[in-house]
Amino acid sequence: MNRTARQIAWLATAIPLYSQVAATATNNQNTKAYEAAVSLENTLTTWAFAIFGGSILLILGTSYYRPRKLWQRGIYLIFLPGWAFLAASVYKGTRVQEAYLASLFAAKGDFGRSLNSDLGHQIDYMVRGLFCFGIWLLMYFIWWMLNHDIDSEVKK
Repeated sequence: MNRTARQIAWLATAIPLYSQVAATATNNQNTKAYEAAVSLENTLTTWAFAIFGGSILLILGTSYYRPRKLWQRGIYLIFLPGWAFLAASVYKGTRVQEAYLASLFAAKGDFGRSLNSDLGHQIDYMVRGLFCFGIWLLMYFIWWMLNHDIDSEVKK
């Protein structure tokens, strides 16, 4: 076997080996990226549930000043879209988990787009929910600063 034939034989064995190494490196990078996305999703979902629970406790709680008049209590209606956005954020978080699990169990498929899209929507819905609660906090603060007719009778 001459030198050229040996080089061709070596190249024929090296190319599939290189492509396997490259595919393994790509899969490891994808796995790390998916794990990072799932970690962010878990954090956002935890925060969404904490905000949801805290807002319910705020409504049911009695140890703070609240508007006496019904039309002033209308600012609490802002909680409804806030809760809807938080629920949508949690839903998109479950979709991120589904894409991650599918990438682990399926041999082929492009789950990165779905995972990336759902994670982006989860962040977007979380920001919108926080915006709603921020608007409520701003309106409550303005009411608290300007209103002299505060219901000081605190139920215990």
